[in-house]
Amino acid sequence: MATISGMRCIKVIGALCLLLSVGCQSSGERAPGEPVPVSIWMFGGSTEQNAWVRRAVDGFNASQSEIVADFEAKDWATQRESLITSTIAGAGPDIIRVHHMYSVEFGELGGLYALDNFVDFPAVKERVLDNLWDYVSYDDRPYGLPTLVLPFVLAAAGQNGLAWPAHPAITQIQRSMADALNMAMSGALEPQEALDQAAAEVDEILLEY
Repeated sequence: MATISGMRCIKVIGALCLLLSVGCQSSGERAPGEPVPVSIWMFGGSTEQNAWVRRAVDGFNASQSEIVADFEAKDWATQRESLITSTIAGAGPDIIRVHHMYSVEFGELGGLYALDNFVDFPAVKERVLDNLWDYVSYDDRPYGLPTLVLPFVLAAAGQNGLAWPAHPAITQIQRSMADALNMAMSGALEPQEALDQAAAEVDEILLEY
């Protein structure tokens, strides 16, 4: 049975926006032993961010032979039109990064695959704040994965006994994450470098409390 963790290519996507699992991908026949093709569309993102994701995809492909991922950067302004066209044609990608509101719209239209169909979804769900699932769900079924870094950090803070949003450490964590996001989007740091820096700062903040 399919699992979210089994789709290891998801790990190469930057944790800055939203991932959707599309329900209209092509389903061509594969020969025995042939790798599973996985197509990824990323709408928006800076030149540096897209270059980093492309390197991550290339590294993933080189690290194993079971899956071959294909990454394509797309114009943010055309995401809705592209989704409509691909949904009608039944030829969309397997994974997309778009604005969260399209998970609701295209989930309702049947163009996306509900994530709760995966047997390990409960474990994934626990890593995201409950209220965030409302933004990517239709009829109480999630069609997108919120991948903002901050919800994961706040969940970790809660596990460390920090009440949100009243605890002073939360403000420090938010500031650290905002600085990291700005550096990544401006190109001052590679996305992974910014995330690593923010993670180290968050660890220091949590140790103080």
